[in-house]
Amino acid sequence: MSAHLTEEEQIEAFKRWWKDNGTNTLAVIVIAIAGYFGWQGWQANKQAQKEGASAMYQQLSDIADTGLDLSESQLVEVATLGEQIKEQYKSSQYAINAALVLAKYAVADNNLDEAKKQLQWADRHTEDPATKAVISQRIARLAIAQGQLDEALDLVSSAPLEEFTSAFAEVKGDALAAKGESSKAYDAYQEALASLPSEQGNRRQFLEMKRDQYATEQSLVEAK
Repeated sequence: MSAHLTEEEQIEAFKRWWKDNGTNTLAVIVIAIAGYFGWQGWQANKQAQKEGASAMYQQLSDIADTGLDLSESQLVEVATLGEQIKEQYKSSQYAINAALVLAKYAVADNNLDEAKKQLQWADRHTEDPATKAVISQRIARLAIAQGQLDEALDLVSSAPLEEFTSAFAEVKGDALAAKGESSKAYDAYQEALASLPSEQGNRRQFLEMKRDQYATEQSLVEAK
């Protein structure tokens, strides 16, 4: 509106503008307000879900922190809480962690099929490369325990992240050793040692012990 219009002319001009545009403007305002409160409601619901998942996982964690030797009632509670978290908050990290806890107790109970099922569920529901790498190692170790050695080797054929190169090579060495391929197992353990992160130096002696079991076989191969 022109700054030169009189007050009455400005009022009349605004009335005409409102008649032509007011309805649409009001609709935009209403939609904006509704959108704001819808967003606020979504955020509040998301926060409530996060808090709910956190509280349930804390209960699960409190029991798990006491160790593997649980009473029957505690084992039932662990299973119940873990499955509830997975069902209600399946897209959260709490659900992934719950599945890992359930897998741990399944291994303790020598139920390797159930442990693998829990780990595979966690793998399907996470996109985090580091978490996937940890899960792959654990499934591979279960596969070795079940004699599924080729499956284990497939799972650790290549580390998705550089910091997992040593851990993957170690599991590869375990699988090759179980297959009776001593020379290849030696090479895998050697790779695990060569790529061992400095902050994991406490693993060095253990890896050297594994490697040195096959040192004689490796020497014979090199002598040929």
